[in-house]
Amino acid sequence: MQGDAGTRGKLASWGTDPTQDAHGPSAEERLWGMLAHLLALASCVLAGLSFVGPLVVYVLKHRESKFIAHHGREALNFHLSLLVYMVTAIALTWLISEYLAILAVGVVVFGVAFTARNAWQAHRGEWVRYPLSLRFLP
Repeated sequence: MQGDAGTRGKLASWGTDPTQDAHGPSAEERLWGMLAHLLALASCVLAGLSFVGPLVVYVLKHRESKFIAHHGREALNFHLSLLVYMVTAIALTWLISEYLAILAVGVVVFGVAFTARNAWQAHRGEWVRYPLSLRFLP
């Protein structure tokens, strides 16, 4: 029995979900998890609607795997949050000063950096959370 507790302690390290088996998510689950993040970058071309890609992945695949559902939900929440932050930055720029446009640039750089990072971590089979992400979908 003591060996089981030690094994559970090792599985509970950062980046893994202790409810999953020791083998982690399958290659297909990792691919879809990564796509949830990368499609957000690809759907930015649609007039800044970066939440469209993760929404499609979440709607199509969330029942197949907890791993895919988690990454789709995280990417969707983060990119909806970025939309709120971008609208706020643009409103502040328009209302106060054009020098505040740097906030909009900062939101874009922040979004691209963390999306790329979390896509890579999903590809590696890790469970991740975005910083400063509002929880629209719990």
